[in-house]
Amino acid sequence: VVPSAQHLLYLKSSHQATANFTADTAAKFLVDKVVLQYGVSKQLLTDRETHFMANVFETVASRCGVKHITTTTYYPQCNGLTERFNATLVDSIGTYVNLQQSDWDDYLPYVTFAYNTPKQSTTQMEPFKSMYGRDAILPFDVPSQITKLFSVKDYYSQLARFLQQATSTAWYNIKQKQNIYKKI
Repeated sequence: VVPSAQHLLYLKSSHQATANFTADTAAKFLVDKVVLQYGVSKQLLTDRETHFMANVFETVASRCGVKHITTTTYYPQCNGLTERFNATLVDSIGTYVNLQQSDWDDYLPYVTFAYNTPKQSTTQMEPFKSMYGRDAILPFDVPSQITKLFSVKDYYSQLARFLQQATSTAWYNIKQKQNIYKKI
């Protein structure tokens, strides 16, 4: 999901189990979990599953002002970041589920949070920090010092500078990794 030309946002934080894979469910998720939580994005990249290609999903996306683009059929590399994340997610959840694999959705938010908090090798940044402009405070973290509070204006300026720098750094690191992989 790309909210603006300046910021890259991949919504790993929006993984959520749903009761079914219908177009109505996908459209409701788009509004409730993307638009209402993060604002309207310029583009949304999905695969070509029927629930994303249905008229109701396309109509909701269009009315929200989102340009819906799809991956190339039978070419998972087109959405490699999502494919790699999903593989990691499945492996991680697999270590926690019961034998019947009926409770995997209970672990989904925890595994997603665990994925979003360490530094990622490609971007050299933590997804949580690049999205929210601050480190995640974990339940067992004890502040080593008193937190300095900023005025709203100063905080906004600092956050805007950080996000601009973080975006530039992430794009640079992504391009460097792409160049390495092209040589292989």
